[in-house]
Amino acid sequence: MKWDYYGIEFWHDPAADLSAPNVRNFPNGFAKTMREIARQGMKPGLWIDSGGSVLVNGTTASNNTGSAPVTIRDHTLGKTVTVNQSNFNANAATGLFIQSAGVITLNNISANDNLGDHSYGVDLHNYDITGSPGVNILSTSGNNQFNGNAWIGLNVNSSGNISLSKVLASDNGAGGPSSGAYLYTTGTSSIGITCSAFNHNAKYGLEVDMGTGTLTFKGVAANHNNAANPTWGDLNLNKAPVMSWTVCGY
Repeated sequence: MKWDYYGIEFWHDPAADLSAPNVRNFPNGFAKTMREIARQGMKPGLWIDSGGSVLVNGTTASNNTGSAPVTIRDHTLGKTVTVNQSNFNANAATGLFIQSAGVITLNNISANDNLGDHSYGVDLHNYDITGSPGVNILSTSGNNQFNGNAWIGLNVNSSGNISLSKVLASDNGAGGPSSGAYLYTTGTSSIGITCSAFNHNAKYGLEVDMGTGTLTFKGVAANHNNAANPTWGDLNLNKAPVMSWTVCGY
């Protein structure tokens, strides 16, 4: 057996800003560790286990084997996880996994063609957290693509509001009947989706499971999903959305 990647755990200094390793664990930096990883024929993976806010900008983690190439766990209430302008494509596992006790924000993300067993494009969790932090997928830096994955393109489990803008989640479910996107929230939290498309997925284009909050669609398309069971339709929603249309320009 040969491992392709080694995730360097316990590297960060909880009192610092993630810009340098913990001097207690790595007093001389990463150089010796990196040489040993290379000697073993492996490459370094990225695992962030943080006690503070996390910001990831301009990162590419593609064509990897093994577990999710980027895993972020943030356990401190009120701290946030933000990932901007990053790519997680063609991995043999879920492209990006985030578990947070605070708000999760993505902006201009691509997570396409992750084709390992039960691989999601992106898998986000901040469910059952005090204060009901939400999930925001923004498009101020460009659209967000979660296409061609083995399982669900975009999976969100949250206790707070969920907001999606310019999300393309199509052609997912190559590994089994899966939807373009699955969104779950509870209580009075709301879900808003703007200028997004969920087409040609093996199951539903979009699934929503929520409490008593408002579901809002503005410029949402879901077509040609459920080819094996066309009578199931394109959407699986546990409540009717408030709908409007706008010119989106994906």
